[in-house]
Amino acid sequence: MGLMRQQAIVVDIDETVLDNSPHEAKCILNDALYPAYWEEWVNVMDAKPVPGSLEFLKYAASKKIEVFYISNRKEKYQDQTLKNFHTVGFH
Repeated sequence: MGLMRQQAIVVDIDETVLDNSPHEAKCILNDALYPAYWEEWVNVMDAKPVPGSLEFLKYAASKKIEVFYISNRKEKYQDQTLKNFHTVGFH
C-alpha cells in the first residue's frame, strides 16, 4: 500500500505574495535605502497581492494543499502583516 503524501507550498511574503512597490518607490523618490520608511509602510497595512499570487494560493487551498508563509519581517510586525493578509484575502 502506498503512502499518502501531504502536499504543501512554502512561499516568502515580501515580493512573492505581498507587493511592496509603493515602499520601494518612496525610497527611490527620497534617495533612501531600506529600512527607511519600512515601519511606516508596514503600519499602513496596504500592500496588495502580487498579481496571480492570491488566485494561485486559493486554488492550492481548494485542492487541500497546505500553504506555509515565511518571512524575515520582525516579529513586532506580525499583527500588521496578518491584518494586511486578511484584508486582501489571504488566509
